Amino acid sequence: EAPKIANAWVISSQIADQAGHLASAAELHQFVATACPAIGNPQAGKAAGQAPANPTVFHACIEKISANYHLSLTYQPASRFWAFQWYETAIFVALSLALAGICFWWVHQRLA
Repeated sequence: EAPKIANAWVISSQIADQAGHLASAAELHQFVATACPAIGNPQAGKAAGQAPANPTVFHACIEKISANYHLSLTYQPASRFWAFQWYETAIFVALSLALAGICFWWVHQRLA
């Protein structure tokens, strides 16, 4: 799910380490398995007939993850919405005029 930034156009969101390198799914899985063994292997609790991990354990794991990883976002703020609309309109008008010019030239060549 995309992060909630008021009216922003979120282009990408990825998990990165403190150095800014993007974390792969395998790296994240390995980190959770070593830092939070009770959460990293949910089948262990089910096999023993125990209830799911308590919220305290979960929040402690989230704190460990947050200390090592962060969410890296690329987005355009809502204030740029109308500028993008005008850029897009200009591109389509220019392409339409170019295509119309080519069509008139083509028809003129065929009739001449």
